[in-house]
Amino acid sequence: MEVRRDRRTFALLKPAENVLADVAGLKENFILKACYHFVDKAGQLAAVLGSVVDDLLVAIRPDHYWVLEKIETKLIFGKKEWKTFRLCGREIVQDSDFNVTITCKHTTLKIGEINITSVRNKTPDADVTPAELHDYMSVTGSLPWVARVCRADLSYNVSQLQQHKKDAKVRTLRLANKVIRFAKAHAMFVSSCSLKLLIFFRIIFFWI
Repeated sequence: MEVRRDRRTFALLKPAENVLADVAGLKENFILKACYHFVDKAGQLAAVLGSVVDDLLVAIRPDHYWVLEKIETKLIFGKKEWKTFRLCGREIVQDSDFNVTITCKHTTLKIGEINITSVRNKTPDADVTPAELHDYMSVTGSLPWVARVCRADLSYNVSQLQQHKKDAKVRTLRLANKVIRFAKAHAMFVSSCSLKLLIFFRIIFFWI
């Protein structure tokens, strides 16, 4: 299956549900309401489409491109990106063997370290100031998203940081900056999946 991202105008988002079901013959997933699938006559999964805000994320077999062509008779697509694109803060790449890799490099590199003065650095057990707490809350808001989306290696340290929101010390800020530096140093950390993932998809789609 190939992965593509089709950008639609926001105004077409609501009627898209009827188009996917009535025109293209896709079925809505009863658990994931923004997800649709198409099964061929042999009962094999041929296409998966998901609506993400004003984007349409598609995984489809080359022999079923006609499904997209039917959709395009009713919906106007804008920019179309195949195999390599950014979606919701993720960089998504599909190689020639159809394996998909997901990174969060751009989002990770935007996370700034907390400013700790040399004087404050000498008092690791001191409570954080309101300004430092503000920066700390920003960091503990950004890092969990990155960890959840594609950086499972950050999960433990991110969890530790979240537990100290109410009693953060200067040493906690140091730890936060250490986690940020580690995340940036490995910003190209890859989450990947192969066609074996379709087995999981089939379990979801046919669990009716």
